[in-house]
Amino acid sequence: MPDFQDAVAIDRVAEELCRRLVFGGETGPSWDAVTDRLAEVFPGSFATLLLHDHTENRSTGVVSGEMDEQAFSQYTDHYAAVNPWLPAWSKEPSGSVLFTETHFPAVLLKGNEFYEDWLVPLGNGESAVGLKLACGDDFLLHLPVHFRPKDAAVYGPALVAIMERIKNTLMMVAQSERVWLRMQTQATLEALCDYEDHPLFVTDLRGTLLCMNPQAERFVADGFALVRCGRLRLVPPLASVWLDKQFSAARRAMSGARWRAVFPFDADTCVLEFFLLPQRSTSFLYRDRVYAGLRIRRVSPQRHDLDRDLVRARFGLTLAESRLCDLLVKGVSLRDAADRLGLRESTVRSAAKRIFEKTSCSRQGQLVAVLSDYLREPLS
Repeated sequence: MPDFQDAVAIDRVAEELCRRLVFGGETGPSWDAVTDRLAEVFPGSFATLLLHDHTENRSTGVVSGEMDEQAFSQYTDHYAAVNPWLPAWSKEPSGSVLFTETHFPAVLLKGNEFYEDWLVPLGNGESAVGLKLACGDDFLLHLPVHFRPKDAAVYGPALVAIMERIKNTLMMVAQSERVWLRMQTQATLEALCDYEDHPLFVTDLRGTLLCMNPQAERFVADGFALVRCGRLRLVPPLASVWLDKQFSAARRAMSGARWRAVFPFDADTCVLEFFLLPQRSTSFLYRDRVYAGLRIRRVSPQRHDLDRDLVRARFGLTLAESRLCDLLVKGVSLRDAADRLGLRESTVRSAAKRIFEKTSCSRQGQLVAVLSDYLREPLS
């Protein structure tokens, strides 16, 4: 343990922390090495690194030292929202280093849920020194080290000195990692657009358009979609309402989820496929945000035949059911389908019900969307 009264010893700890951060990881900055070393240098303490994403209102982080993961999870899941220290922090500029004993003693929090139910039971968290860094307009980084009040007289000044020395390096590395992740994400999304043959729009979960391929640009130029205030909108009212509902559902869904529907766009019938892109963040500090893709495929069931063999194999349909499917996909009503097949309408209605059950559809438009992958050019 270094001599906390020795400025040279303090400088050595600060230099080591900067070195661990910049050179400690094989694939990037070693943020956990910083919290690990702080917890080692100050026995009985725990260090946390918290990153709050204002855009998506979520917190992530890492903890080292004498604090268990369950308590840390309880903080990020609930107690962060009722932490009375955070409003005080919000008034401080980026780069501020605060010591609780000087700025906001924990004893002033008595009776508060955060203090009584979470902080006091820890046994070693009532005193702290913290650093605040604003990483742009949407990310806020906190590096607090908590310790027992009896250690405050020794640990407090030393930690203030260390954090003052390392804060510029922390900011530089945090900003560099964020820029790298943004460039990597943008390149990945643009590559996804480049390899898509159909119109493809990529957005965040608020509908903000991030990129689109040339086919999507033509779709916009044709007047079927528009970008208003940076957000993607579809021109047909029903399609626009459907897209808004998918954005709402996507915020509660898992990565990889997808939804499909069919809507008319003037003379065209289009299958809209909305899906969540897998998250592949290579950043330890920043979790990559969730992105969504909207693929639009023009289909013409009236001019294409259904590949009945594939449909029967995929959904377990009978030969008669696959024939009825072909007519339903072309938009033929049940009454007309009964006339064409020479069957009673009640028989066709029963068969249609079985088809919907086997394909997990509830209406004819949904059936068109599901079976649009099985359309083929008619044989001449």
